[in-house]
Amino acid sequence: MEFAFYICGLIAILATLRVITHTNPVHALLYLIISLLAISGVFFALGAHFAGALEIIVYAGAIMVLFVFV
Repeated sequence: MEFAFYICGLIAILATLRVITHTNPVHALLYLIISLLAISGVFFALGAHFAGALEIIVYAGAIMVLFVFV
């Protein structure tokens, strides 16, 4: 589980850096979804399963789909 924590943390950091530096808003949004999924992976690795599921449902699911269609 410690390995999954570090891998998800690294993916979240790299994807967040791509969100900040990318000029195309659609690509930046896709990197933001990757970042939010990686953060939920960190929650799952820490044993906070409810927080991880909530992260996927609320942020990566509902809000990001809303941004794609708006």
